[in-house]
Amino acid sequence: MNPQEVPRYYLHARQEMAELILGYPKRVLEIGCGAGRFRTNLNDDVEYWGVEPNPCAAAQARRLLTHALEGCYEDVSKDIPDHYFDLIVCNDVIEHTRDPRGLLRDLRNKIASDGSMIVSIPNLRNALTLYDLLIKGEFQYVDSGVLDYTHFHLFTKKSFIRMAEQCGWTIELCRPMHPQPFKLFKNILLSCFKLLIPEIKCIQIAARLRPQELRESSLSLSDAGSVTN
Repeated sequence: MNPQEVPRYYLHARQEMAELILGYPKRVLEIGCGAGRFRTNLNDDVEYWGVEPNPCAAAQARRLLTHALEGCYEDVSKDIPDHYFDLIVCNDVIEHTRDPRGLLRDLRNKIASDGSMIVSIPNLRNALTLYDLLIKGEFQYVDSGVLDYTHFHLFTKKSFIRMAEQCGWTIELCRPMHPQPFKLFKNILLSCFKLLIPEIKCIQIAARLRPQELRESSLSLSDAGSVTN
């Protein structure tokens, strides 16, 4: 099987997400690993587990990863060790799941106490989507992007922070990513709006999370905002 048989969507290495990784993790779990290309951002000696429902992409991932499990996470989670991983990676995955809260709670059991998780999600509160909704009265699912028809759930920065905290995670970092190009006038106008909505020009949100300690109370949304802007 050659890479041309795998859709391009599954071949991205996502170097911009690798910038969120702390230190040098030794045991990594990636949910929705695609063809395994994110693995190239880490050292060669990493024990790397991946979960991927697409058969062609999973076959490619087996060439790069220590363990590549084919199927949806809920179907293979029993085969993944608990309290084991230094790093969990969820790049553009959570919005595709039917039960994102269930996923986040279960991943809380897979991570080591001192581990971290990096996540990227589409940003619903972006200028293009808001313009279509508020000005044009459109809310139409499409083949790709924020309103991809395979997205079961949509999030803003605040709604994702709230959900993650309720599922046992502490937010270390949460920031907008992938700003979109706009013409000069629109760019000036959006720069003004950015004072109120920092993520308005970006179509994705990137976050780094740690598991909450049992004694730790969840951060309030106002506190979370102070450490993530």
